[in-house]
Amino acid sequence: MIGVDGCQGQVMIAKIADNNVEIGLSPHLECLKNETGLILMDVPLGCPSSMHEVRPEPHLRQLMKGKASSVFNVPALQTLEVSSYEEANQLHRLIMSKGLSRQSYHLLPLIKMANTFVLEYPHLNVHESFPELVFQRLNHQALRASKHTLEGRRERYEILIYHAPYLQSGIVSAFQQFPTHHHADILDACALAYAGLLIQKHGAETIPTHPMKNSQGIEMKVLIFKEI
Repeated sequence: MIGVDGCQGQVMIAKIADNNVEIGLSPHLECLKNETGLILMDVPLGCPSSMHEVRPEPHLRQLMKGKASSVFNVPALQTLEVSSYEEANQLHRLIMSKGLSRQSYHLLPLIKMANTFVLEYPHLNVHESFPELVFQRLNHQALRASKHTLEGRRERYEILIYHAPYLQSGIVSAFQQFPTHHHADILDACALAYAGLLIQKHGAETIPTHPMKNSQGIEMKVLIFKEI
């Protein structure tokens, strides 16, 4: 099982196999083109090209108890081709009747890379997921602190190790290999890879239950394991 998290224009990849986790940073997704297992990404897959194409964010915000602000609006498909924030913001407002945050704008290259990958390799088992929802379900309640704080990263690390002790050595090794600003990405990628194992064991559900496809034919959904 593989978990992928965006990481400053690159991707942090965690692969769990035989009670072991391998964690690495890659500038692209091509290294996954021959994978046969489930791949979960914390990257929006299926950007809307109109207001009629409904994504899972409204449903996610209802599920994220006290953490709705962690769910950001996904850029319109047409904004993936623009070269400035001003142009992207204006175009997004025209299409979606709301502006585009700078946070979303800075994710455009990553979103474009992930969606291009999905379209180029349709045989792969790739789905969007959401690490904060994974942690919340594992914890059976909302997490206390932001993942951008030391307390928040420790909380997430302890949740993962409690459920999957075999992840500890791989995570600790990755913490030593990568700078602190990558540690939240490491935890998110591992959470998604572990979520893949739970999907295999307990089954999956989609958010929303009946997802729509965007104009490129990509299902706009979040895949998550059924509550344990």
